[in-house]
Amino acid sequence: MTTTRRVGIAATAALLLALAACAPAGTPSTAAPEPVAEAISPSSGNASDPIAFTAIDVETGEVVDGSVLRGKDTIVWFWASWCTVCEAESGAIVNAMAEPDWPADVTIIGVAGLSDAAQAKVFIEEHGVGGFSHVYDTDGSIWQSFGVTGQPAFAWVNDDGTVTVKQGGIGKWDVLKKAQELAAS
Repeated sequence: MTTTRRVGIAATAALLLALAACAPAGTPSTAAPEPVAEAISPSSGNASDPIAFTAIDVETGEVVDGSVLRGKDTIVWFWASWCTVCEAESGAIVNAMAEPDWPADVTIIGVAGLSDAAQAKVFIEEHGVGGFSHVYDTDGSIWQSFGVTGQPAFAWVNDDGTVTVKQGGIGKWDVLKKAQELAAS
């Protein structure tokens, strides 16, 4: 085998690994996501009630009751500690929240999964996203209730109970715009 052919095979393998970097086993890759938005309502039958969950807060170890979010504009961020897109996205979230026109009445909650709680805690500390609560989804049931199939993903929960899910990464201005839209509706 020639050196050129080996380099070509190695480059192809590296590209394939990079494309699959944020896809959990058995789940379609979200490396080059098409925006997916699906509006669901707890009463529509598409999801029984996605915010009716309880989970352990990654940092405090306390039980978090998701139903306290009912009636509140909430951004739910689904992430995994090993996901490189999630790493980049963490900065976008922190920077969006630091903007002076961030709506004070919009809540953010992170839902970590697909690793372990200790790795999730390290991710929160290393990426400076400790300014809001993060729960650990031990069995994937929270992700499933929102219809999330891979990370990163966002759920925009309007105070009227309408939920819109977006698979794939987004940037600072998108997060800020969605927060402002939630607050305005």
